[in-house]
Amino acid sequence: MMARHRLGLAVAAGLLVLALQASAAQAPPKVGDVAPAIALDNQLQSDSGAATDWGSLNGEAIVLEFWATWCGACVAALPDLNQLARKFSDRPVKFINITQEDAARVEEFPNFKQVPGLIVLDGDRAASEAYGVHLLPRTFLIDPAGIIRGITEPDHVTAKVLDALLAGRSLSALLEEPASPSPAMSPPALFRVEIVPDPRDPAQTSKTWSLGVSAGQTMRGIIATAYEASESRVYFPTGLPSETYNLTVTVPTGRKDKLYPLARQALEIVFKLKVHYESRDTDVLVLTAAAGGVGSCMRKAQDKAPEKVYDGCVSCRGTTVQHLAEMLESASQQVVVDETRMGGLYDVSLDWDPQVSGSLEASIANQLGLGVAHEARNVRVLVVDHLEIPK
Repeated sequence: MMARHRLGLAVAAGLLVLALQASAAQAPPKVGDVAPAIALDNQLQSDSGAATDWGSLNGEAIVLEFWATWCGACVAALPDLNQLARKFSDRPVKFINITQEDAARVEEFPNFKQVPGLIVLDGDRAASEAYGVHLLPRTFLIDPAGIIRGITEPDHVTAKVLDALLAGRSLSALLEEPASPSPAMSPPALFRVEIVPDPRDPAQTSKTWSLGVSAGQTMRGIIATAYEASESRVYFPTGLPSETYNLTVTVPTGRKDKLYPLARQALEIVFKLKVHYESRDTDVLVLTAAAGGVGSCMRKAQDKAPEKVYDGCVSCRGTTVQHLAEMLESASQQVVVDETRMGGLYDVSLDWDPQVSGSLEASIANQLGLGVAHEARNVRVLVVDHLEIPK
């Protein structure tokens, strides 16, 4: 699944909304309270200079996100949070993501590479109980003095909110804080199927897989994700519709292979979508091996690790050059072809300015030491034959 896809269309099978059990031993914190200290030692994913204990965060604003891989709304918020993390990367804001799921499940999550900042495993539910979290997603906004300034949902976290949080100001005028996550706040679904477990049965709380990315994506992004393609390989002969949507698909554990077929089926039902594959000559970015060897930002590696992909950045450990080409295609929205014939695994760190023409090509050559050129190649693409927007 491509990292920049921001999906939209409410589709659910086996939707699960009740996630965590409350601790009756203490009242949950509220806006204006000192944020409860939690353990940060069980980190699945860390950034440079990552905090190892709560006390080391003094003087930093914190976006404390409680989430899960099965939570559709959590998944949908990832790209926007990622963009905020990048925008505030040079300011004292820490993104900390708390999940009760185990490491293996999170690492298998298709959108794992999009999760910004730290991922802290909360297997004993200590953090969730300390903050009184019952439903997901739940976001606590903590100012540099350690005071909770907002309790909200991730889609209400904006650059203006973070600016105010860093300044220690009240967020009440900026946040439209709901009592709890509520589907009723969204527009009516065009298509919905739900099978919801009895919320009184805690044994049924973590048994789903979700597919879904941030709200407001065009039909190109939605179709690309449903068909596991990149947006640059989806063609609309009659023009791209202007409407945008949200999409979430949830299935039980053991039915993960049905996620994408269900997404495609939903698009066929709602939009009467018809597509076909074909090969056509296309202008692509071709990667080749340079005689001088790879650059300083591309080194041989021994193992794999989490990766980050978004506008202007690709960072990963233990990736193949073929997969690097796929990540570059996702981030740049142009077809990228690997013709390096380079084997093995590599650690890669690449930055460029998406607003400057030719910046990506120059960065690939200068930072990675690879040959790069625009050439025509015959590539397989997805062509939209028919699409009807519901009235």
